[in-house]
Amino acid sequence: MNPFDKFYDYQNEAKAATKGQPKGILCLPTGTGKTFLEAGIIAETILEEPGFQIYVINAPRILLSFQLAKEAYQFLLQCGLEARYMFVHSGGSLEERDTEDIRIAANEATEAQIPYSTFLHGTDTATICKAMEDAKTMNVPLICIATYNSCERVELARQKLDLPPLRLVVNDEAHYLVQERFFDVLHTLTYQQCLFFTATTKETPSPEGRGMNNVDAYGPVLYSLSPRDAMDRGRIVRPRLHFVTTKIKLENGDEVDAYTNYLIKEAFKQHENHLAFTARERDTSIPGITAEALNPKMLVALRGVGEIIGFLNSEEYRQMREQNVEIFAISSNDAVGNNINKDRKNRPEFLKILKAVGNDPTKKVLALHFDILTEGIDVNGFTGLLALRYLTKTKLIQGYGRTARLHPTDRKNIEDKVILPWEWKKQMKPFSYVLLPDIATQTNDQKQSLIDLIWMMREYGYDFAEHILGDQMIRAAQEDDPLASLLEKEKEEQLALKLEELFAELEASEAAALAETDPKGEFTWNLAIALGLGRRITVKTPQGLGIITGFSGENVEVKAEEGQPLLFTLEEMKNPAYKKASEV
Repeated sequence: MNPFDKFYDYQNEAKAATKGQPKGILCLPTGTGKTFLEAGIIAETILEEPGFQIYVINAPRILLSFQLAKEAYQFLLQCGLEARYMFVHSGGSLEERDTEDIRIAANEATEAQIPYSTFLHGTDTATICKAMEDAKTMNVPLICIATYNSCERVELARQKLDLPPLRLVVNDEAHYLVQERFFDVLHTLTYQQCLFFTATTKETPSPEGRGMNNVDAYGPVLYSLSPRDAMDRGRIVRPRLHFVTTKIKLENGDEVDAYTNYLIKEAFKQHENHLAFTARERDTSIPGITAEALNPKMLVALRGVGEIIGFLNSEEYRQMREQNVEIFAISSNDAVGNNINKDRKNRPEFLKILKAVGNDPTKKVLALHFDILTEGIDVNGFTGLLALRYLTKTKLIQGYGRTARLHPTDRKNIEDKVILPWEWKKQMKPFSYVLLPDIATQTNDQKQSLIDLIWMMREYGYDFAEHILGDQMIRAAQEDDPLASLLEKEKEEQLALKLEELFAELEASEAAALAETDPKGEFTWNLAIALGLGRRITVKTPQGLGIITGFSGENVEVKAEEGQPLLFTLEEMKNPAYKKASEV
């Protein structure tokens, strides 16, 4: 199959938007195929302009560069395109057996005869110059896969050989370029075209700063797909917030360090229980849908390498391994390295095994990291993200994006139009869970972190009215003892009250901010709803009852009873036909 035939409509729109543009930004949520799009743009450019030219794929991390290289290599092979490849960083190269499997499969599928091509690696000018000269002699493109730390070496080699400007520079996870240590990359490379790909842009107060609102540095936004639009199109799954209930009472935020191992094990257990509980609600009449619960595959964001080491040496680790949980841990620190059940691997092998085990429905997976696994992991099996440290907006979006990929059965049913994206009872994996321990509301700092998290999750269509209250709702539903059920119900109500109070504070601050910025004093109920306030209110619409979920552009967002997202203008909401359910 021609790989371009696999492009979704928005990927074709994004690719078309780059035509004739010397530089610009493409913003798409994690899990919607940015890497595939990048490879397609490179391949299309080579098809239109065959022969020797230099292409650069930049990434912030060595780990991510391996995935980008494999995606580009496979795409070009499927297009029947021969090229030379070189890693420009200190992390070595791909395993030969991995690239040969890709090449042989592509040749068989396309009946092409693309010869064996070694993936070179190195950062010294002489080695890079040799790769450029060999590719020029062969009259084939040279694809350099570099880190932001090392890509200037490509430019130095190009200048030494007096070669034409780089044909195309693709910057993956381009929000990293806002950092002072990377920003000079924008002024180091000489190119014909430079594209910046990210799931979330980072901006600075001044449009002349390092932020991605600096049009002179990054170019304009050429294409943008919002997370909510991606969900409504059925390309990524929606988030749900799951509070992990504990008996812990904290005096201050620092005390949470002592409970890290317990929280990881308890969160995993409660997440597994919840996946089993929700599996009972599936519509098994849909092709490929079964009542079998998904095995938990949980990604954990920790505060540092010390916490990873502590867990690997803990009793909780031993107990989880006895329960056949595959435990992956990764860090640039040698004390952890690329660790699978305490067995050390090199980076490419670690990634390969993580992908295989992560996509295996029979396996349970726990993946621990401090900061590395936020980019470049293509595992559709992850079911949840446990946040044991404060995550910035960028880190949350990147982390959640690792878990937001569709289940293969759901993807096929949505693409075949057997189901609609919002029909969650007809899906194996309708949601991915952001797990937080209930201690996240015990101190002011933790409470503020939770408020920030809720704000960020709204961009992903999170509806507070649908939050998961915690493990009590699962245990109480299964409990035979009426007294025990009442006790669990009381705990559930206490947690619900705490969250309701928190959200009431959030809405009150929204309302106050709106009133202060409304010079005409036209703070009406309709306008408040349009800005996302009172999003738990049920309203009557021509399509039936629905719940206010937020505000998008100039429209009010309403979710119908079946889950279908609807948009109405402010004027429509003022129509008497759109009444609050209490008035119907």
